[in-house]
Amino acid sequence: MTTDSATYVGTQSGQISGIVTGGMAGSQIQISITNSLGQVVYTATATLQANGTFTNTFKAGGGSLWVAGIYGVTATYGTTSPINASKTFYYSLTASATTTVVSTVTQVNTATTTASVTGPTSTVTASGTNTVTQTATMTTTSTATSTSVPAWAYGVMIVLLAIGLAAGYIVSGTRRTVNA
Repeated sequence: MTTDSATYVGTQSGQISGIVTGGMAGSQIQISITNSLGQVVYTATATLQANGTFTNTFKAGGGSLWVAGIYGVTATYGTTSPINASKTFYYSLTASATTTVVSTVTQVNTATTTASVTGPTSTVTASGTNTVTQTATMTTTSTATSTSVPAWAYGVMIVLLAIGLAAGYIVSGTRRTVNA
């Protein structure tokens, strides 16, 4: 058994199809869809065709039981010794928000070394400067399609992730030593 999509949004139509090997044409296939809370949100029957296939079209959404989450589809053939097939899909409400965060961290490390060597007849002085510049840019785009968590909260989580990554990058960069 399969569904025509792994994700449904809003009141999108979907199709459930499958094959029963050795089944009797004209038999009924019981179909049910259950939400992530275990509540049945859709039931139907499909007729088994002569070639062993069945299809059923459903409409996602349309009721208060359609909440964002993972849904289970079950198709059952027969009553005496039923044969079950199952599949899952993700459902989200129509509301969505997209957040893009661009974080750039630039770190400059400069080291200057001066050395003097005094010999019996002269003094030699040498100095050198070594500068290392590192820049890292991270762009994160997130689209939230669930109303169970406010859309702004996803943006806050991404910003906190970017700050944490940047802080880790800076901390790891301060451990470097420059030898001249």
